[in-house]
Amino acid sequence: MGCGSSGSNTKNDLSASPEVLEEYMGLEKAIWREEQQVLAPAPALSFANARLEALNTELQAAEQSMAMWNNSGGSGSDDSLRQVVLELGIHRNEERAAEHEEFIATINRQVLARNEVELLVRRREEAEEEVKLLKSKVAYLQGLYQEEDALLKRLFEEAYGSEEEKNVEMELDKVRTYRDTMASGVLEWREASVLVQTATELLDRAVTCWKQINAQTPETRFHLSTEARNTIQEGALNVQTAQAMLPGVQFPYCTPREMNAVLQAVVYMFTDIQIADRYNHAGQCYRNFHDRAKALSKWMQDTIQNSLMKDLADVDRKVSETTERLRRLRVSLIRHKMGDYTMDGLNATPPYGASSLRRVATSERRLRPGFDPRQYKMAPHRNEMWQGRALDHMNLNAPGEWEPNDQWGAPTQIIRQWTL
Repeated sequence: MGCGSSGSNTKNDLSASPEVLEEYMGLEKAIWREEQQVLAPAPALSFANARLEALNTELQAAEQSMAMWNNSGGSGSDDSLRQVVLELGIHRNEERAAEHEEFIATINRQVLARNEVELLVRRREEAEEEVKLLKSKVAYLQGLYQEEDALLKRLFEEAYGSEEEKNVEMELDKVRTYRDTMASGVLEWREASVLVQTATELLDRAVTCWKQINAQTPETRFHLSTEARNTIQEGALNVQTAQAMLPGVQFPYCTPREMNAVLQAVVYMFTDIQIADRYNHAGQCYRNFHDRAKALSKWMQDTIQNSLMKDLADVDRKVSETTERLRRLRVSLIRHKMGDYTMDGLNATPPYGASSLRRVATSERRLRPGFDPRQYKMAPHRNEMWQGRALDHMNLNAPGEWEPNDQWGAPTQIIRQWTL
């Protein structure tokens, strides 16, 4: 932030007053509230944009693969696959299943290609909505910062209110940059972790379907196989996407080689269920994938909680402390400027151990010429009437939400507005 230089005695200059202090603190509250909703909104937007770009690239490749199948005369679908499986009479017939294995696998590959395109389209739509939401949040937050900069620029007639303010702001910029860099890494890990956790849930359903296949009618077996295929495919794609998000990280489980083996097994699923040995072998492959995906999910969550989040919490605490120090300093500078002509006899820099905006306003009105104490009455909820407005008690020091009890409350509490 910081203030730009401005000429003195111009119509844009602003005199320090309780109203100006009130406006500054209102902007600080609004900024704090926005930053509680999304940690480091700008890095979150950058990550979302990068994710959207990656999805567009993946979708383009998947569409090209599907187009190749279409151009070769393939029109695979679950309906056509079901019809072929039933018409060929491969149900529990190992010899016929082995005879038509490649023909059925070719149709299944076409379906898998179409499934991947549909999955990526859904993910892209979700990513587009996230980018849209984050753009709105970042634009609003930037507007608040610009409004605060403009206020400080009009209030102080030089670049900063003091050299100390300049130094503290530079320090804040540094720790914020470091925090944003760390937050970007945490966002990548969190998103990858969510994908892997979702994969474990999908695979849990797939393993359940696979267990039920062996004792069902041909029609039911086909539908169970279809559900198992779809969930295993999506789970494997989730793990592959998670790995792509963290290219510099070597996963201890679910390696690229393992994922290729799983996806290859899925291609032959509809003939594997007809051959006892292959059914058992494929089932073991899917169960191993499920177990290793769960282990990978736990490893990622442990890494996030025990390492990344602790480091981020430390630097975020530093950001909060430096932000609070800058806020206190600016309040002191504004009060000092007020004291130049309305606060004679008061300390220019009061102690902040239990200071509040109410105390600042009370001190000013006590010395203001022409002040009539009879126009001020105690209002409900400890509000005070001041120049026709309800002034909530707001502590300038404590971390947390702003509320009218000299403390900050939960971030979910609705911020009170100035009312006539």
